[in-house]
Amino acid sequence: MRKAFWIIFTILLLAVAGAAAYYYYNPAILDKAKQYLGITEPVKDPAPPVIEIGPKKPKNNIPAPIVTDTLKPMELEQPNEMTDELAYFDGEEETDFLTEEDEMLLGKWQSSINEHWFRVYTDEAAEDGYYWGYEWNEDEDVHPEDLNKYGNGWFKWKKRGNKVLEFATADNNGQLIPYPYTITKLFYTELSYKEIYSNKKQYFHKVTE
Repeated sequence: MRKAFWIIFTILLLAVAGAAAYYYYNPAILDKAKQYLGITEPVKDPAPPVIEIGPKKPKNNIPAPIVTDTLKPMELEQPNEMTDELAYFDGEEETDFLTEEDEMLLGKWQSSINEHWFRVYTDEAAEDGYYWGYEWNEDEDVHPEDLNKYGNGWFKWKKRGNKVLEFATADNNGQLIPYPYTITKLFYTELSYKEIYSNKKQYFHKVTE
């Protein structure tokens, strides 16, 4: 029993001495001992390299250009097509007389939407190639005999192609209100047009008396 104790004690003492020799003297001694005894250890993967990520740098050192607005706002000098005859009738053939199609516009028309609204186109010439016309709305308690000739309710009209430009007159001497529209249908008994200002469509039928 005592002999076995001393054997175990001797083995432990040698183990402690070997460990001390490895850590404090020469680690190569343990490597040689493992090689001699045929002891192998699993190969460990090396630790991944540490990559430091810093702020991204531009691909080149060219500074971004500083853009300054040196343009001046453009002043449009084109005429207003709503009131300027040349601009509104641009591209339309001009004649010094009423064509057969123009003559279909002559006469008395009644609104198909408001039966109390009437328009009359005449061939009475006004200045600058325009002709006279007049209108009234009986909903407003206005009748043709209430109109002052060439005053309120009267207008000058000119037609080129499917475009019509009117200037409504007023009693207060010379005030003209432009009223342009595009005819969408014109026959001897039917008239429809689209107002340029509002894009609203109006429908009329011819009144025979």
